[in-house]
Amino acid sequence: MTCPVCGSADTLVFDRRARVPVHQNGLCPTRERALATPTGVLEMAGCHACGFAWNAAFEPGLLVYDAAYENDQTCSPAFRAHFAERAGRVLAAVRDLTEVRVVEVGCGQGDFLAHLAALGDGRITRATGFDPAWRGIDGEGPGRAAIHRRYYEPATAHLAGGAPDVIVSRHTIEHVPDPVGFLRAIRAAAGADSPVRIFLETPCIGWVIANGQMQDLFYEHCSIFTAGSLALALREAGFGPARAGHVFAGQYLWAEAGFGADDPAPATIPDFAGWEDRKSRYVAHWRGIVETAAGQGPVYLWGGGSKGVTFTLLIDPDATRLAGAVDINPRKQGGYLPVTGLPILAPEQLPAKGATVIVMNPAYHAEIEAQARAIGRQARFVPLVPEAA
Repeated sequence: MTCPVCGSADTLVFDRRARVPVHQNGLCPTRERALATPTGVLEMAGCHACGFAWNAAFEPGLLVYDAAYENDQTCSPAFRAHFAERAGRVLAAVRDLTEVRVVEVGCGQGDFLAHLAALGDGRITRATGFDPAWRGIDGEGPGRAAIHRRYYEPATAHLAGGAPDVIVSRHTIEHVPDPVGFLRAIRAAAGADSPVRIFLETPCIGWVIANGQMQDLFYEHCSIFTAGSLALALREAGFGPARAGHVFAGQYLWAEAGFGADDPAPATIPDFAGWEDRKSRYVAHWRGIVETAAGQGPVYLWGGGSKGVTFTLLIDPDATRLAGAVDINPRKQGGYLPVTGLPILAPEQLPAKGATVIVMNPAYHAEIEAQARAIGRQARFVPLVPEAA
């Protein structure tokens, strides 16, 4: 087995899960639909040469990205602040340009494009998004954006109205089984010789491994990078000088290429070999916490997205100990988590007191406690931190 990024054969399968939902973020309006969610096999492999990790058992044909796909995180004030910070970074990196044409690959519902245009003081002259999960009218979008329910590739490049100055792709490349091929297609669509600047954001496998975040591996994310392997992939795809670093409390990588200095930093390799033992301890640790807490009152998760789906599968696969998952995204409320059928609730549906709430993402812990207090909910909040040593 060779690495899809660097081609090394020094690889290791470090996690196998026989039955995981192919979509963690598909909306399930009924429990029956949730229980019938299609599943696949997770077989995560890691590269000891560059640090890249991928699902060696991934089958692209099992996934369908359409209007029922919902992964919007901008309901959270903490994420909105991060979102605005990233938009500001893109604009700061093109301050030398008076007119900027932007393409966003995997733009969702166009929120980032609209934010860029609003912050750009009229410098964004064209904003074009591409995403098969776009729910609006094809060719329209928020603000001055035009969004197409298509992939961005040479055959669709004309929809952007010419070569872009900037390409942004946030939380998209991790869904692609051939990430270097994906980047090469983007490079070709933009024009092989065009001086385009590209900005990528994606989860970091180094953070997942270092922090023992077992709930952060799932089927949709078939390609997960370290900073070094992401910069390498950009160079291999023809984007020239590249560099990558960490954002959002280390959980995400932010990469830039096509301008500035190159950063060929030595590869940092996650500890893939120790993962399986840590996973066993993690499952035992959190099952014990849930079991003990359930004897004192109802136990909820806060976070009905990918982390909550995977945590439930690992810790309470029959959904007999957990009472529900809380989520502030109104499109998810009233639905059910895929495969387990755990109900998704609005924060107001929490009991007034006596509940234990396990916070799926530690980056939102303070925000969640404040939201609960604001609506008069008293609960014991438990952050999802690494397993006990």
